[in-house]
Amino acid sequence: MIDLGDSTQDLTHFLHALYTRSYFCAGTPTSYDTLESLLRMSTKYLAQQLRSDVIKHLAMIYPSELADLGKHTDLILPSSDLHGLRAISMGREHNVPIILPAAYYYASTLPTTQLIANVKPDILAMILAGRENIIVAAYNVAWSWLYLECRGSTMCLHVKRCYRKRLGMIKEIAKSPRTVHCLLLDAMPHDGEGERDDDVDFSGYYSDDLDEESFVMIQLHGMGITE
Repeated sequence: MIDLGDSTQDLTHFLHALYTRSYFCAGTPTSYDTLESLLRMSTKYLAQQLRSDVIKHLAMIYPSELADLGKHTDLILPSSDLHGLRAISMGREHNVPIILPAAYYYASTLPTTQLIANVKPDILAMILAGRENIIVAAYNVAWSWLYLECRGSTMCLHVKRCYRKRLGMIKEIAKSPRTVHCLLLDAMPHDGEGERDDDVDFSGYYSDDLDEESFVMIQLHGMGITE
């Protein structure tokens, strides 16, 4: 008798998939326990077609294209916030790199306390580093309008108002930096066509030889909000 070292659960799922074709079909909701068993066994015993089907299924949940992310959340079974961590484990253990970027993204949305409790230090470091990069990228996108050049733009019909609104935003950030994430809930620079040009008080902000645009750009550079 040869001991193959496979668990009863792994063997059960594997044999069912081999002898009952309808047992697993890519794109049909399947538990992660089953997926993990099938991926492990198909990799070990070179069942290439089954392995390809499992990877195809996982790639639907964890796509390589951002536009496809979230289209197949119905395939996450059981529904759990920790599914990304299981996908990372499967991807790393069984050489399925195509699912890792999306899996790491899902994992990065988890609270830090959950990550610490469920993730090994090396993987935790990667998740947190990725989260930091996402935050920086999102911040740059959300606030890029602060340093757009409006002069001569055909898209901005109220250049003076736009600069004043941006300077007003800078003042708000300076007064209460911890509320930066809430500021975009208020009016954006091009909102409110009927608002008055004197909405922002600039008294004391300009020197005699410094025009409004130059002053705003100096403030942006001082805050590190530059191209």
